[in-house]
Amino acid sequence: MKKLGLGIAVVCALVTAGCKSQAVQSEQNQSQMTTPTKTFEIEGEWVLIDMKSHYMTDETLEDLFPVKIPFMVVDAKEMMIYGNNGCNVYRGPIKQLDEQRFILDKGVASTLKYCSGVKQTVYMQVLGVVKEYKVENDTLLLHSKDEKVYLKFKKSK
Repeated sequence: MKKLGLGIAVVCALVTAGCKSQAVQSEQNQSQMTTPTKTFEIEGEWVLIDMKSHYMTDETLEDLFPVKIPFMVVDAKEMMIYGNNGCNVYRGPIKQLDEQRFILDKGVASTLKYCSGVKQTVYMQVLGVVKEYKVENDTLLLHSKDEKVYLKFKKSK
């Protein structure tokens, strides 16, 4: 009889401990779900307003992109970018993103439509070498570490 009473007490203690453990786990899961994810100023849609590269001469944006001015959308939650390079649609993964760094993974892909007179390859080459960014007054500057290569965008409304 004593063994049966002891056995019941042990089972009750284990059940109570298990319930407490589930309650703590449930509270932890709830707090994780309500914690907001980090947002960055770089998120959103951006339209190209200036570009500098050793791949270019003194051409204006209108000379480089007579069909359509390039734009880029940054989705920090999905760690992806997508947009249009003046001719073709592109999309690719972001390798690193924080308050200062913006590094794309090597897998940025684009469609292959031919557009006469459009320098979309220059845009894509510059996009591939930028490593850092600054956002000031709805203007995004993507640049190389030495700031000799950059893309300058205006926030799309």
